[in-house]
Amino acid sequence: RLLKEEKPLKARSELLAAGAGKASANIELIKMLSKVDEYRLFAKSDPATRSAILRELVATYQRIYEKNRDPSMLYRRGQLRADRAAMLAGVDGWSWDPATDEWERGFALLERFAALEGHALVPAKHAEDKFKLGNWVRVQRRRYAQHRISEDQQSRLERQPKWSWAPQQDVWERGYAALRIFVATEGNARVPRSATVAGFSLGRWVAYQRTLFAEGNLPASRIDQLEQFPGWSWDLKEDAWQRGYRSLQAYMAKHGHSHVRYSHVEGEFQLGTWVYQRRWEYRHGRLAAIRQQQLQQLPAWVWDAGYGTEQL
Repeated sequence: RLLKEEKPLKARSELLAAGAGKASANIELIKMLSKVDEYRLFAKSDPATRSAILRELVATYQRIYEKNRDPSMLYRRGQLRADRAAMLAGVDGWSWDPATDEWERGFALLERFAALEGHALVPAKHAEDKFKLGNWVRVQRRRYAQHRISEDQQSRLERQPKWSWAPQQDVWERGYAALRIFVATEGNARVPRSATVAGFSLGRWVAYQRTLFAEGNLPASRIDQLEQFPGWSWDLKEDAWQRGYRSLQAYMAKHGHSHVRYSHVEGEFQLGTWVYQRRWEYRHGRLAAIRQQQLQQLPAWVWDAGYGTEQL
């Protein structure tokens, strides 16, 4: 009935719908059939040719469906008739090995990215010519971890500048090495946010480790490694408060009052500045209640210390 249909486009849509109803697994084959050149499939000037081509398409579909094999597999095994192979080869964009073609496209874009950027560390969401290159790179790493990548593909990827199969591990090791250098130079692990070591953004790396720790996503082994550094802190604000509070206690124990001059340094700590900032926060309603209570518990603490003398 379909071959006698007077409206070719309707005939094709019904044919495809019928095929889809038989086996959803062959949906790609159904799409393939729809790509055959319009003039060959529905040549109005030659109904006989149109019918012959339709019969060939139906026969190809039925054969593949019954044997549960795709045409690419049949072609590679030499089991696909020459005329059918020629018919499929004439379809625009047809490929006998789409997986390999897709890999080669991804690799070519990776090479272009590496040539422009000087490295192959593609951001996760990066796209090249609407191709999701970041996702493609992630898939290659997963295939490598699952031992499902060929030696040739592995070798070609590893030749790309700064290619890494485990970039997160590489970043950790680089950051840890940079932190060791910083500690050896400065004597502590109190890294400023803007600090860099040999071009590596150490301050940002340290901040990220603290974020992972706060979220419970930092492995115990890495926690132990970081806590071995002198002056390491998981909460800089809390540590700064505790250091200032202890310094103020020591000052008050020696002098008996909290009238700390603005320029006063207790040990190596700028205590005068710290005390002034706490009183300023209190006056402007920015000091947390628990901090107010801690200060008010200190003997001789006053909120109004006489700002003229405090700032000397």
